[in-house]
Amino acid sequence: MTQVNLITPLIRTSISEGRGALAIKAELCHPYGSHKARAVGAIMDSYEKEGRLTRWSGQIVADSSGGNLAKAVALESIRRGYKPYACIERSYSLSNKEIFCSLGGTLIEQLPDKSAFESIQEWFADCDQKAIYLNQFNNIANLEGHKNETGGEIRRQLDECYGSKVNVPNLCLVGGMGSGASL
Repeated sequence: MTQVNLITPLIRTSISEGRGALAIKAELCHPYGSHKARAVGAIMDSYEKEGRLTRWSGQIVADSSGGNLAKAVALESIRRGYKPYACIERSYSLSNKEIFCSLGGTLIEQLPDKSAFESIQEWFADCDQKAIYLNQFNNIANLEGHKNETGGEIRRQLDECYGSKVNVPNLCLVGGMGSGASL
């Protein structure tokens, strides 16, 4: 990833059951405030590598999010020279909308009975502009970013925290929650 390499803490807890232990990865300590920053960076990296995005081109990037991913899109767009847009449902929190807009983002309200992607398509068709849809939910780069960057970082930190005896196949769960409480 071309993102600045920022390692977030892995917190070892005193909770343990039998032979196991619990450690918590604190992605909220990332300057972007979420694990979604890694996903956005990986998606933009893949699109730049494919030639779909060119840094400092002023291209429009869009996705459906009103939470942490939208904030990461805005911040990563600032860093790379893109214009961030986010399609959100009307019910999303006012504070998240304000944060996204304060970071230079433009909001697209999701149309009734339309998907976010359809809403984005219609919005840009009406204003005669072209956007690159990041497609967080179906973009393999989202998963690859977590697998390659976050996963490797977690493994190194587990080895440091518990010694190289960590039996990774016996890990029960590695998950993340966004501001929409998706797991």
